[in-house]
Amino acid sequence: MISQITILDKLSSVLTGKNDKKEKSNAMTSNINFDRENMIRCLCPQCPVQKDSECAQNKMKMLQISMRGMSPEPSDFPGMYCANGKAFCDDLNENKECNCINCEVWKENKIESKQPNKYFCQNGKVKLD
Repeated sequence: MISQITILDKLSSVLTGKNDKKEKSNAMTSNINFDRENMIRCLCPQCPVQKDSECAQNKMKMLQISMRGMSPEPSDFPGMYCANGKAFCDDLNENKECNCINCEVWKENKIESKQPNKYFCQNGKVKLD
């Protein structure tokens, strides 16, 4: 006889699209690539936390001028902290609300279930399970 808890767990998995075995497998192999596609989709450069950062704004200007067609180093891009770690800029406004939950990179990689899951500019990159 199947318990109510088992049925509820299975129903929850179906409704949310989650499968425990699949999630564990993905968690072990998940990796956020520091690549052009993710950089384009990354919301860090528009994040309120670094909106007034002179350092972050200057990095974006330098990227636009000098990096056309090239792949920048993580230290040159004010973003993708979930992939490359803490911000190199030290003038970020940590009192502002971060924008991670609206980011496609964050959503696609299911970062809400990983640590840290916000404020990567302060807390460093996502740690694999």
